[in-house]
Amino acid sequence: MEVAKFHLPRYQNTVKICKLSPTQVNPSDFAIATRFVAMYLFIKVKGSRLMTYQYLTVDMIAAAKEKGGFIDQKTIKTAGKYRFDSLILTDVNMQVLNGYISYVRPLLKPQCDFFLVNRNGGQHGKLGEIMSKLVFDAIGKYTHPTRYRQIVETQDLNQLTSKEQGILSEGQKQFCFC
Repeated sequence: MEVAKFHLPRYQNTVKICKLSPTQVNPSDFAIATRFVAMYLFIKVKGSRLMTYQYLTVDMIAAAKEKGGFIDQKTIKTAGKYRFDSLILTDVNMQVLNGYISYVRPLLKPQCDFFLVNRNGGQHGKLGEIMSKLVFDAIGKYTHPTRYRQIVETQDLNQLTSKEQGILSEGQKQFCFC
């Protein structure tokens, strides 16, 4: 999707301002940065359960740097309850996340270890609403979570082998927007 590309310049600008002039950051830019990162994870890393990202911690991401970008499903708080897949963060993914961790998140005065925090420093929730809003802002259409899944599955048919499609389909049986 072009959603990440659409929102990336504003995110990059916010990170730059947070880094160079933290007192000059517009409060709404903090929200935009957090929303961008949540949407980026979902669209660019993995269309996993949104709770996967809601429960990510800064320590998990730091540990992933040491493990080639791998976050094991066993380390995600809700993994036992919801059975989701592990995550693999590429160097590019890490670069985006590091901008948030290093420059944006500290200015939100986090009061918890969760990666995504709101303006009050607490755990960020309502990630499904965030994604829907950013998709609407980028393409002018509301994309329901089920529709997003259909888009992903259609692309899968065009780009994956039958065996790969079967593996992905099995994994998506647990797919939902929580």
